[in-house]
Amino acid sequence: YFFFSSLSIPPLLAALLTRVKKAFCGFCFLVFTLLFGYGLYHNNPTRKDEFKPLVNYINTRYQPNDAVIVSKMFDYLSYVYYNRRDYRTFLYTPPNADGTSGRPNAYGFGSLFYAQADQTYIDNLTTLSKRHHRVWLISGGNFCRDYPLPPEWQ
Repeated sequence: YFFFSSLSIPPLLAALLTRVKKAFCGFCFLVFTLLFGYGLYHNNPTRKDEFKPLVNYINTRYQPNDAVIVSKMFDYLSYVYYNRRDYRTFLYTPPNADGTSGRPNAYGFGSLFYAQADQTYIDNLTTLSKRHHRVWLISGGNFCRDYPLPPEWQ
């Protein structure tokens, strides 16, 4: 009787191993997916947005005849996005080292403001109108490198 039943052990083990193998592969895939997702989540932590509070700070203290000047195009786009007031923000575009204009051309991001270039870009801080009593300078990096301040400014 045992000999007769022992003949069914290999097929039963084979069926059990294939089921265990499928379940084990599924379990390994699930563990790998969870660990990979956990790693991705912690590899790219969400940073607190620091630009919105800056714009809100300026908006609450902004007075008529103030000028807001931003040094980088991406910071300018963020400022315009968060600004809910109706004053114009300027983008500082100093001349290049070879003397050519630092203004963006009509391609890429420059196409967004090409039609209003004269009202958007400031090439030299001394060209600001005398009617601007206060100037808010927003820099995304090295402030002294971004804005060479005119000597007559306080």
